[in-house]
Amino acid sequence: MSNVRRGWNVGLGALFVIALVIVYATYRTGSVFRVIPYLAGQRVFVEPKIDFGKVSCGDVVTSTVEIVNRNSRPASVVGSRKSCGCISTEVLPVAIEAGATYSLKMELKVLAKATKFSYTVDLYIADGEVTLPYSLTLSGIATE
Repeated sequence: MSNVRRGWNVGLGALFVIALVIVYATYRTGSVFRVIPYLAGQRVFVEPKIDFGKVSCGDVVTSTVEIVNRNSRPASVVGSRKSCGCISTEVLPVAIEAGATYSLKMELKVLAKATKFSYTVDLYIADGEVTLPYSLTLSGIATE
């Protein structure tokens, strides 16, 4: 076997292993976009955006944030920081079992004037010994 052919075989073997790792990580996390954080050690995932679309001024709109715990131990949402008093979450702390997905309910009281809006919510999630903030954005368009 020539050195060129041997090099191709090693290269194809490496690509096959990389593809297997990506497929496995995608299976474990549920999204190809979570693969790199998963491979870097992140095991809790929060959807980063909620788009309410067009909503009427003064309405209270509700949505849920999917929190995925791919760890082998439980995690907890222990607190939150909101950029506006118009945002509320369900009562915290909330426990998320190992390997489970939790839908955290969030409510937004839409402003009294027609405009685009964008707010930030930081969820503080305890994953074992470390508590980290996970940021998400609530956005939409308030209409008359």
